[in-house]
Amino acid sequence: MFLRFFKSSRPLIIIIFLSFLFFLDTSKFFFISDDFYYLSFTNYSSIILPSHLPQHYIPLFLSLLLTVKKIFGLNPSIFHLLTISVHLLNSILVFMLAKNFFKGNLPLLSAAVFTFFFPSYETVYWITGLSLSLMLMFSLLSMLVFIYWLKTKKIYHLFLVNLLTFASILSHEYGLMTAVVFFLYLKIFKKNAKLNDYFSLLLAPLLITCFLTFGKLIARTALTAQNINPYSFTATFIKTFTYLILPFPFLLDKVDKILIITIFILLFFIIYKKISGQKLRLFLLLWLLADLLMISLTSLPQARYYYFLAVPAIFLLLSILSSISDKLLIFYCLLVIFQGLVFLSEQKVYWSKTSLITKNVLNSLSQYYKNLPDDKNLYLVNFPDSLNGPPWNAYLFRNGLGSALELFNGLDPQKLVFVTTSHNPLLRYDPILTEGQLIKLEGNGNRIVYFNQVFP
Repeated sequence: MFLRFFKSSRPLIIIIFLSFLFFLDTSKFFFISDDFYYLSFTNYSSIILPSHLPQHYIPLFLSLLLTVKKIFGLNPSIFHLLTISVHLLNSILVFMLAKNFFKGNLPLLSAAVFTFFFPSYETVYWITGLSLSLMLMFSLLSMLVFIYWLKTKKIYHLFLVNLLTFASILSHEYGLMTAVVFFLYLKIFKKNAKLNDYFSLLLAPLLITCFLTFGKLIARTALTAQNINPYSFTATFIKTFTYLILPFPFLLDKVDKILIITIFILLFFIIYKKISGQKLRLFLLLWLLADLLMISLTSLPQARYYYFLAVPAIFLLLSILSSISDKLLIFYCLLVIFQGLVFLSEQKVYWSKTSLITKNVLNSLSQYYKNLPDDKNLYLVNFPDSLNGPPWNAYLFRNGLGSALELFNGLDPQKLVFVTTSHNPLLRYDPILTEGQLIKLEGNGNRIVYFNQVFP
């Protein structure tokens, strides 16, 4: 079976091999930002309790990190190789799923575009992003088994579908959308589906989601990652849809909001016209819109969320282009892949610098702890949130620095106090203190450390 797959998929194997070489140097990166918090868990019981998690309940992801840490220690290369491996496995799964929808070269083109799609940097370069790539991996596996179950109707295939969906949800709550995709598939392609089919596929994911939501309410933790209002919802929906269908960030980043809205309307109109009488395209559009609604209702635009939205977007876009012209399809795919490589290469430079800065700052701060009185604090002034700023942040000290000092140096993170002397888009959003206030704090025995002191 494996040999047959290899022979029929040699171009895919070549793409996977070349992409592995492209991403391999990221295995030299250090841990970054939120990574330190997620690596700070020391036992599985603390992972299971939702009260420890301020936003996302992701026990499967955290358990995987803890298992790797117990086996290999805090070796960042192992963790980064894991993120690369999961991404490449997802590329193969995208290819396999596409073969259920398309014939000819579309499955291969879908996998190639996905592999080098521009937002994948947050799930490959950043260990924290592994939560979303794991979620997508289990979701794609669940969809593949689901399609097979529709043919066999075997109970153990149904059990496997639910198990994989469960794993997707426990990697990240957005895995719930897998069940929504099942519902859409049955409604569009299986008009004769029985109520029992819906019940057996949707009940378990819904119960799990309700249980997790109830647990968060009991623990008084946030249900969403961001505070969402009508403006942020609309902005996230329009921007995300536009960037997914027209994935050229170098171009769109320079476009003003009015033009983005105009492009969004034009794209939506063209797609709407192209789905008429096409069940597959209708399914792909509804799949994309369902995921997009979930993201817009719970978060703001972020590359790692674009990652799993990319699958229906790529399928839909390539399906439409193939109906227009094969030459246009090939040209567009090559263009998306080329600019994806350029964008990912640029991000690789940013994240490499972020990694180096983080490692050096950790070493420097440990020296400032020496001879610090027990009742005094270490004030960190003007520490950057990211290296390059929005919208495609290469994170620096947004989160996790305290966990890093405790994890690697055994130092008390409670002694860290982040402040800033002025607001700046590149800096953390910390309380503002004047120079006079900082001098007074230093006179009282506290230590004041400016970012340019630890990393000139």
